[in-house]
Amino acid sequence: MIIRRGQREGERGQVLILCAIFMVVLLLFVGLAIDFGMAYVTKARLGKAADAAALTGARYSAKGADAETYARSSFAMNYGTTSVPPVVAFSSVPDAYGNVFVNVKATTTINTYFIGLLPQFQTLSISASAQSEAARVLMTLVLDRTGSMVSDGGQAALLSAVSDFIGYFNNTYDTVALISFANDVTVDVPMMTGGFQTPVTNAANAMNFAGATWSEGALQKALNTENGFVMPTFPLQKVVVFFTDGNANTVEDSLICTGAGNVSSGKWNFGGYDDPSEGVGFLPPNTNPIYASCQETDASCCNGKFNSHAAGAAVAINWTNVSGPSGDARYRALALANEMRTDNITVYAIGLGTASEAVEPAFVCQIANDPSTACSQYFTYNPNLPTGVSQYVTKGSDLDPAFQAIASIIRLRLTH
Repeated sequence: MIIRRGQREGERGQVLILCAIFMVVLLLFVGLAIDFGMAYVTKARLGKAADAAALTGARYSAKGADAETYARSSFAMNYGTTSVPPVVAFSSVPDAYGNVFVNVKATTTINTYFIGLLPQFQTLSISASAQSEAARVLMTLVLDRTGSMVSDGGQAALLSAVSDFIGYFNNTYDTVALISFANDVTVDVPMMTGGFQTPVTNAANAMNFAGATWSEGALQKALNTENGFVMPTFPLQKVVVFFTDGNANTVEDSLICTGAGNVSSGKWNFGGYDDPSEGVGFLPPNTNPIYASCQETDASCCNGKFNSHAAGAAVAINWTNVSGPSGDARYRALALANEMRTDNITVYAIGLGTASEAVEPAFVCQIANDPSTACSQYFTYNPNLPTGVSQYVTKGSDLDPAFQAIASIIRLRLTH
């Protein structure tokens, strides 16, 4: 077949027309990709910022109007600066059980470049929303009121720290108790749902700081308080927050007398010293006297023994067996903290270690079952039990930030 020149020129004209059409289509798709790509990126930014704002709002939900302020600040930090700031709507609503739901919706408008050639698509409206939940908590706050709190500056600092700490919790829906301890233990505020902030603050301000460090008794009372509360039909997160400025140094047990003396029967508290040179003091339980005037070398103490939980046998009443690093006081306290965890109670711990009272970081880490790098040098974390968090400070002025850090962590863990 013979193809004439005129036919070939006509075909070239058709190719040019098809190329022009395809170029228009290609540019249209490129334009759509750019405009909708910008919309996708903007929506992702909005979503990230809304999520952060909802979590922050739930975390600080007990702080009333401040919760919204913190949430909006979190949104701004995560979204970044733009010429036209997004419109952010915030709401906080409790459900029938008192769990607070925080809702955040953010909306903004972007200009288009290619599809904006069509009047109705010159701008695109982009929105994102997020919701988080602040669950209710069942919490026992355990405070050290031993005599060393006066000398190491902890007393004054503790009172303001407690006031700030308790403000993180919902004074309508959360359930809170306060226990304090020295060589005795008292329930200063019984477990109560709502209305606890003023009683807790007042009870902390009224504490008398004197005596030794009976951590075992405090933790046992906290365990009984948590488990003694009649749980509602919906779940509550069970928490114990334990604060001390000293190592556990006191136990309560029956004296086993091996010689003559004036304390031949009954259960007695013994311990109270942090230095082997000071010996071990004795105090009858359920009374309010000064320490009985005997130490481990005093014949009036019957040259006694006690049933050691750590040793699993009767041992001499001396500093090593009672207050030492492997003594019964610490052993019993840690055993109770682990018992709490088996009951699904999360334990948090705050330690104040100053020159006058050297509470060991290891003790604080173990009480909390803290897996942090700072604690890993002291003990082996148990991943099969609830994970707590510890704070360790060396001066009273750092107590407030430490308590606030623990409160913030608890609130964050209650947020979903």
